[in-house]
Amino acid sequence: MKKLAVGERARLKALRAELPVPLLSPVADAIRWSQQLYWLKRGEGPQWERKFYEPEIFLFLRRDLPGPSGFLRNWSRVFDWYRDGAGLRLRNMREAYGAAKSQFFAEVERVRGLTLEDAARSLTFAGGATGSDYFLWTLQQGGADLPDGTGFELSGVDVMRVFLEFEGFAQHVRSALDTLVRLVAPCYPQPVPVSISRFSRKNFTDEVAAELNAAWTDWGRWLAEYRDCVVHYTPLSVQPFIRGRKEKGVWRVGCYLPDNPSARHVDAFRFDSQLDVLVYSEGVAKSLDRLASKVAEFLLRLWRHGLYPIRPGPYFS
Repeated sequence: MKKLAVGERARLKALRAELPVPLLSPVADAIRWSQQLYWLKRGEGPQWERKFYEPEIFLFLRRDLPGPSGFLRNWSRVFDWYRDGAGLRLRNMREAYGAAKSQFFAEVERVRGLTLEDAARSLTFAGGATGSDYFLWTLQQGGADLPDGTGFELSGVDVMRVFLEFEGFAQHVRSALDTLVRLVAPCYPQPVPVSISRFSRKNFTDEVAAELNAAWTDWGRWLAEYRDCVVHYTPLSVQPFIRGRKEKGVWRVGCYLPDNPSARHVDAFRFDSQLDVLVYSEGVAKSLDRLASKVAEFLLRLWRHGLYPIRPGPYFS
């Protein structure tokens, strides 16, 4: 059984002790460097296997032109690109979401003391507050609290940014899932599909496939519905709103995704479930990190038993 170099074992142990992070790239690097030490001590391995693991430093030592630095490093870095892109979109989404909520509550304060005449004029307020609920506000005048059942919507640049960032987030996560399939491909005796949707339709029964298929079924397919709708058919809203309603003295505020992205038309979308875009995206990001770490552990285990890779390419069908 192959073993990690002492320094790599310590590094991975330290990473596991920190806050939960996807272990994919650290594990890939640990495998590559330990494999090189393994060959240095026991003699050079097959050429195709060396190319699979080869770090870029060996290309420069041989004075070759810069080129691919090995399958494992390349695809682990591709995953990092998509995951980091999703993380950037999520951070931007949080910022825009916070700004939209601040604007919402500022508007609540603005209308608390409106008279009937002011409320009527506010129906055409440029910020986008809409609906007959404005007249509920006139029941409480002189700065009193707004009654339960009061609700309204606001549109604006910040809300638009929330949904634009979600569109980018969904595309990056979908690509990251496909990249995980490509990373596990060398452990199969035959080429595998390059997308997780087609991979899930194959009859693979091993532990790696079971984990990927479970992720696709539990949350990946639903995320892909949003991504496919945006890329191929229609935005999730052509006039997105942040919506709020006061219930039991507390405002429930959110930017909501449609319940049925498979409808693929803005006029057919429903929002009955009130699926908040930020809450949903945070959950997806955590699920992606958990899946990537599990895949990393599988690859490490397979490598240690000499089962990754099990043959030269091609790896994709």
